[in-house]
This record gives sequence, structure tokens and C-alpha cells, in this order.
Amino acid sequence: MSVTQRDALSILGPEVESTTRMVHELDKDLLKAINQKLLPLEISQTQALFIIYMGYYTAEPVYQRALEKKFGLTNPTVTASIKSLVNKGVVHREQDPNDGRYFRLSLTEYGQSLYEPCIDAFLEVNAATDERLTEEERRQFLAIMKKLML
Repeated sequence: MSVTQRDALSILGPEVESTTRMVHELDKDLLKAINQKLLPLEISQTQALFIIYMGYYTAEPVYQRALEKKFGLTNPTVTASIKSLVNKGVVHREQDPNDGRYFRLSLTEYGQSLYEPCIDAFLEVNAATDERLTEEERRQFLAIMKKLML
């Protein structure tokens, strides 16, 4: 077997041997679990993060660019999510009085009611993953993940 085939098998094979693929598989599993918890709220994991962000940062105006930067998402991705949240009555968009090119984002009353359930969904999945690790394993895992971040 050539090096290329062996490398491909380590990435695509039934036994994941690639660090990046394993992290990806873990990410998929965790996102699936979070989305399952959010299903009754009819929002996605990304939308829940936006709700949590807007619910937390209430003392200052929230703009779409802040969401893009915080979560590393593109403008079109955030635009689509915000548009969906506006259509669901979760988020209110208001033109900035000082600069008409920008829109302030805030939670509606309904959106505010989703703030705690969104946080709970993340905390429940986090608790379920933490249960599988000892405290030492958890510390080591977090240290390794931080070390691997580029």
C-alpha cells in the first residue's frame, strides 16, 4: 500500500487515527447532542449561541459584526441565522440612529424567554461529557485541546 493510500485510510477508515478527524467526529457528536436538546425550541446551535450572546451583552448595542467575530462565522452565515431569528420573533433589528448602514440586534421578549433554556442545553451536554471523565482527565483533555488550537 502506498503512503497516499495508507494516509487516506488513516483519515477515512473505520478506525479514526487522525487527530483532526477525531476532533471533527467529537464536534459532530456534541453538536448533534446540543441540537437535540434545542429541538423543542426550534432553533439551531448557532442561533442558540447568538441568543446567549445577546442575552448576556445587554448593556451595549449588539451588531452582526460582533457575532461574526466572536463565533468565527461569515457574514452570509450570520445574516441567514439572524434573518431566521427575526422571522421567528426571537430577535429585533433596529437601524442604528448614528449610522444607517448598521442594525442593532436585541432579543424580543420571546427571545429573552429562550435565553436560559439555550444556556441549559449547552450545560446539560457539557455535564454529560464531563461525567465520562475524571477531573484529571478533564484537565488533561482541555490542556491538550488548547495546545492543539492553531
